[in-house]
Amino acid sequence: MTKLYDRSKYSTMVVYAVDVGGSTLKHGDVAGATYAVSSNCVRVNAKQHTAQIRRPIERGYVVNWTLQGDIWQEALAVDPDATLLLTTPVFTPEKLLHTQDEVVFEEFHMAGMANVIPQAMVPLTLSSPSPVHVVVDVGFSATHIVPWIDGSFMHVLRVGVECIAVPEVLFHPSDIGIDQDGIAGGIADAIAACPPFVQGQMYQHIVVTGGSSKFPHFIDRLRVDLRPLVPAEYALHVTLHDEYSRVLFTVVLYVGI
Repeated sequence: MTKLYDRSKYSTMVVYAVDVGGSTLKHGDVAGATYAVSSNCVRVNAKQHTAQIRRPIERGYVVNWTLQGDIWQEALAVDPDATLLLTTPVFTPEKLLHTQDEVVFEEFHMAGMANVIPQAMVPLTLSSPSPVHVVVDVGFSATHIVPWIDGSFMHVLRVGVECIAVPEVLFHPSDIGIDQDGIAGGIADAIAACPPFVQGQMYQHIVVTGGSSKFPHFIDRLRVDLRPLVPAEYALHVTLHDEYSRVLFTVVLYVGI
């Protein structure tokens, strides 16, 4: 369960937040409540008519921390005395977390660091009093479907792990030969893996975020595809939420730094 901390105890602490996305970095001093957006990639072998792009993230996880560190050096203006608030996906392998710590403390010499699960930012700002939500984060290189019960995630599915440009494929990956459920099927599977007594509430509190959710009519299409998969006795409510990077700069006190 997250904790709420007294602001006065941390009024002098400088906190720099970085939301590490597959396409972009959102970063800035949380005291300013604004952030900058930088591309999370580098161009290599640039020629007159062609260029190759290298990205440090695959399937939602930073797998090349050497490259990520180089991008940070160019994009970020971080005070070493600051504490870093860094988004980290659920179930990040320990080896990647260890490498992350080395970069943060040995290369950037930060005073401290706190990791937050990106999808956990969304329920903290919802006006709904429900303790149950399903957060669908439709990102650049992966989609995470995370059911939350009383502040704890119950089950996680990743879908849409291929970098694709056609929104239709997010709903029917089989169209390009990917043998997995689309977003609607992934949501139904994630909710089915949760205790039966909360499943009805989850279908009423589905919150969608992430850059790829901004495709025109995305939410309408998701509702249409999801409704046949929902038991008839359950109501269905799907809402679009701001990207959690916006939320990140307003909920620092919840993460205990």
